[in-house]
Amino acid sequence: MKIVLLFFFFNLSVNASEPHSQSYVDEPIDCFAKQQFPCAVRFIKKAQRLQIGDGNYYGQKGTSLVFLEPQRLRLLEGVLFAVSDLGVTISGGVAEFQSKGESLIEKSHSSKVEAMNFSGELKVKGVFHNLSEEIPVGLSKWYSGTNLNGSFEQGILGPIEPSRGLSLWRDLTFFSKQKAKNKIDAYKKTWKEGLEISSALYKEVVQRRIASSERRRLQKQKQIEFEQQERKKLIQLFRERNYLNNP
Repeated sequence: MKIVLLFFFFNLSVNASEPHSQSYVDEPIDCFAKQQFPCAVRFIKKAQRLQIGDGNYYGQKGTSLVFLEPQRLRLLEGVLFAVSDLGVTISGGVAEFQSKGESLIEKSHSSKVEAMNFSGELKVKGVFHNLSEEIPVGLSKWYSGTNLNGSFEQGILGPIEPSRGLSLWRDLTFFSKQKAKNKIDAYKKTWKEGLEISSALYKEVVQRRIASSERRRLQKQKQIEFEQQERKKLIQLFRERNYLNNP
């Protein structure tokens, strides 16, 4: 409740807090510089970086988040590239991400959130559902809310698409051309292992789904056969009780 009220007040106070900063606005005013939590922050330029503790957080214009503690935050919307060796916990609404290394989290206006593991360790826990898993290096996965059937919607682990993942990364960070090239080469090298893991996991998931589909088909077929047999019994009983059987 406190976070909801804080975010509401933050939206009302953006104009009042703009003069004190260049790259972001925060609420309460100067809470980030004073390390006062909770602290709501919104990036107001194309690409900026915030540093707190051992964590570096790169955000694009419009990215909004709330620092609950130095190593614990909530992403309200936008794209965030988090770098932390000690580890940081990022809540994305329907899922919570525990990152040690480099992770990119994107949250849309809806409940959908996507996580990409650029390097290190990335664990995921469900906020409203029983979910606990790890996203290996070089892989990504999206999570969303509950569908009309009451099931928790989530994607399948897959490799980070360089055309999208690295494009977002370039927009968020502002390394020199040579350093960016070196990091991209390093990412691609480590992601190859992730691709092998992804292929094995995807194959396993597909096999499970095929097996599950086959079980449902057999169960449905058995149910149809059972109903047909019971219908025959009912017809026979009706004919006997009404003397409709031939003598």
